[in-house]
Order: sequence, then structure tokens, then C-alpha cells
Amino acid sequence: LPLEREILTIPNRYNEYLMTGLRTQWGIDRQKIANDFGKEFSDYLDKKSVKHFQNNDLKVVSGHHIVLTEKALFRMDGIISDLFWG
Repeated sequence: LPLEREILTIPNRYNEYLMTGLRTQWGIDRQKIANDFGKEFSDYLDKKSVKHFQNNDLKVVSGHHIVLTEKALFRMDGIISDLFWG
């Protein structure tokens, strides 16, 4: 049987985490981003997410989880792509 293996870079794993996490009710964990991807990625997320917090598209719950607000659900793909690395 052919074997295929995908090796994801750190930026790819970060983007995958954002893409899947923000589509759930639990969102993404800021502490996990800092721990798993490093300070550079958590700082990048903080910088890129400011306008989305100001527009009430994102909110923080449980102290360190970022989730989409209900009003942002129809724009989720654009918001997530805006937060992508690179």
C-alpha cells in the first residue's frame, strides 16, 4: 500500500489550529498558542486580532480562550484568514 505522510511546519500547524479552533464553541486557547508555537505567534495573534475585538467579532472567555461572537459567524472565514500567519 502506498504511504503518504504530511509534515506540517509550525506556521501551518498554527493556521490549522486557528482554522479548526475558531469554528468551535471553545475557540482557541491563547496559552496553548504561546506554549505550542512560541511568543512570536502569540504576539502576532494579539496584534492581528485587535481590530476584530474592537468590532466585537471576537471575545475572550474563561480568561484565555478566544471565540467568535455570534454576529461574526457569517464572516468567520474572513476573520480566520486575517489571523493566519503569513
